[in-house]
Amino acid sequence: MALYMKAAEILEKAERKQGALKTLVYDSKFANIKQLFALVCETQKFSSILVEIIETTKLLKQTKLRLPLAKVLVYDLLMGQGLKCGGSWKAMMMKHRSRLQAVLARMKVKQKVSNNEDLLPAKRPASSRGPAAQICACEHPEDHRGGCRGLPEEGWLCLPGTSLQVGGSNPEGEILCEGHAPARAAGLLS
Repeated sequence: MALYMKAAEILEKAERKQGALKTLVYDSKFANIKQLFALVCETQKFSSILVEIIETTKLLKQTKLRLPLAKVLVYDLLMGQGLKCGGSWKAMMMKHRSRLQAVLARMKVKQKVSNNEDLLPAKRPASSRGPAAQICACEHPEDHRGGCRGLPEEGWLCLPGTSLQVGGSNPEGEILCEGHAPARAAGLLS
């Protein structure tokens, strides 16, 4: 029971941007940090699915639970290791179990998936542009942090989304490569 209360409290704080999940879990001084962290992370991972299940079944209205606690309990009942509590919460959740499972099953059928992980929204690639590089002329020799020397004045090759900034005094002609792929940019420019 304490596990679910603490997990719900952490989820609520995280939603209000009062800290990162990991920080909130470790600051809680809960006896079993690993168990709490796993429950909180997995509940948050499936949050959108859990909210949809809870709203569809009108669980909050029928049980008078707050949303963060309901999410934690529904996650552990349907997707986790099963409820690890007894008493009134377990009895209440077991009463609603078949409806909750039916809604989850309908969601899987509707999206044509067989496991819970496949219900999660597809991750989109971080960048469809490929590696990015920003090449800047150094202002002073002591600012040099790596890069390449002796570049020709013509034949510059820039990757999509790169910016070339030239300005200021650069007596040594040094180049600074920044971004996601400085080594690749340096290789292209040499």
